[in-house]
Amino acid sequence: MRPQYETWNASKITTVKVTEPIETDSFPNAKFKVVRGSANQVHEFTLADLPCLNLYDWIMLYNLLLRDEQKYKSVIAHLKLMIVSYIQEVGNMDVEIVVVLQRKPFVVPKEAPKGFEKLKLGKIYKEGWHVVFQAREQNDVDLHKACFFLPDKHLYTTSCLEFAAVYKHLYTTSCQQIQGKQRG
Repeated sequence: MRPQYETWNASKITTVKVTEPIETDSFPNAKFKVVRGSANQVHEFTLADLPCLNLYDWIMLYNLLLRDEQKYKSVIAHLKLMIVSYIQEVGNMDVEIVVVLQRKPFVVPKEAPKGFEKLKLGKIYKEGWHVVFQAREQNDVDLHKACFFLPDKHLYTTSCLEFAAVYKHLYTTSCQQIQGKQRG
């Protein structure tokens, strides 16, 4: 893994080439050669360097590699895991914010984008920063197409977030009561 100052860059990735897959016993790795910005700067890094890149780079790499999904299947899976893990961490931050502020956050859901039914599943669209996915409604066997807006993830109300906030509040309250009884 290279130091962050050698890999992080604010210039947009315009092209990507996977120059060599690197197979190890426990971790499929790959080496990338990317061209950035209008100055056409060439940079190289591996999957191990992903934590040092900005989130926008992850999304650009993911979308560019999706053009040849079959060829880069294992690399795409790793990028997807990184993005999902990042979103989960932002969700954990939501729980902490709810506990500290002691109120439920909410964001008004947006309407589905134009041409929603024709949009490709799993691709991250820059206009509106959204992802189209399939999910089941509760007690429903059929999959339905849905849209997740990335900017709304932060402070987005979900039943899981509400459950976690209530659970954490009950846990904190019971700990305070126990401490009060021990002092008294």
